[in-house]
Amino acid sequence: MLRQTIQTMTKRTAAIAALLTLSSPAYPVTVTVTESLSAVFNAAGKLSVPGTVTLTQGPGFFNSYTGSVLMTYRARTVNGATITMVVTSDFPAGGPSVAAGNLTYTCSGATLGTACTGQNVASTTSTTTVLTVPANSCTGTSCGNADPNSLTLTFTLPDNPTAQTGSYSANVQFTISAT
Repeated sequence: MLRQTIQTMTKRTAAIAALLTLSSPAYPVTVTVTESLSAVFNAAGKLSVPGTVTLTQGPGFFNSYTGSVLMTYRARTVNGATITMVVTSDFPAGGPSVAAGNLTYTCSGATLGTACTGQNVASTTSTTTVLTVPANSCTGTSCGNADPNSLTLTFTLPDNPTAQTGSYSANVQFTISAT
């Protein structure tokens, strides 16, 4: 009898559980999760110059050769940035000489930072600074300037009458360093 009573109760409990399951309404469930995103923007710099610049002679005999380089750059700084240059290979023998101080340059039109001033002598042995960007600076309209920023360097090479005829080229390396 006890066994029959337990079986009957088990059947009734199962029936009640099934009835409750079928008759309970479905409640919508919404779960909201918040995720925190973080990024560290470090100091950075990017620099672009044309691959080749041809120096052209002014009118008349023995006038200097000149050519301009439009440099574009982007910078984000904490402590500041510099753009430097060095001549990595001089003109071949028989022509003008960077090592002898023949190649000079001026800087103009910097849209961010302070450009070099006056007439500067290019060097094959040490870097020279062409632009200094202040601390806490960045490129773009949200920073109050252009994107990209730009600077013009104008190179001058005197037409020395002792130079032999021929085509001469030298390589100039520009570097941006941002901290």
